[in-house]
Amino acid sequence: MRLGWNFFSGELDEYIISVPPQQRVGDKWYQGTADAIYQNIYMIEKDAPDHLLILAGDHIYKMDYSEMFRFHTEQNADATVAAIEVPVRQASNFGIIRTDHKYRITGFEEKPQHPKSIPGSLTWLRLHGHLSVHTKKIVDFLHSDALQNTSHDFGRNIIPEMMRTSRVFAFNFIDKNRKAAKYWRDVGTLDAYWEANRDW
Repeated sequence: MRLGWNFFSGELDEYIISVPPQQRVGDKWYQGTADAIYQNIYMIEKDAPDHLLILAGDHIYKMDYSEMFRFHTEQNADATVAAIEVPVRQASNFGIIRTDHKYRITGFEEKPQHPKSIPGSLTWLRLHGHLSVHTKKIVDFLHSDALQNTSHDFGRNIIPEMMRTSRVFAFNFIDKNRKAAKYWRDVGTLDAYWEANRDW
């Protein structure tokens, strides 16, 4: 793939490579979203970019990542998480993040019965699996998490731990489909996949 995708610039060292699942650390397959990155961390440390964009492969949406990255740099953030507003009637079905008026994350609740709205709004922010991060910072947290007895998950472990000592923000998803309702679907299960097909 690195040689076959001709719309990338070799002079700028742009490329795409496909990395199959592997067991580079220990004898277990990926234990969580963070472990999937950790087991391929050698690639990150080899290229050593200043920032990383970590995306979930089982979501359907239309998004301009440069807007999220611009927000990330303007806030001088260590990590920025993509999120989407949901109405109060749906908030108790999802992992919900709390923010201050600048969208700095101040808390996280998994399926809260009485969620707190974002300042000045009657909606809530639902966490999604997209991250813009400072590379050195996230590498340090991944190495630390790998030594702990956790689920090695970004949402459950890495992000909450980063919130204690780092600048972690939420980017309110801007839907490039420009429709009345923002469209973002997680299709990580067969049922969710077929339901997303019916939406179209």
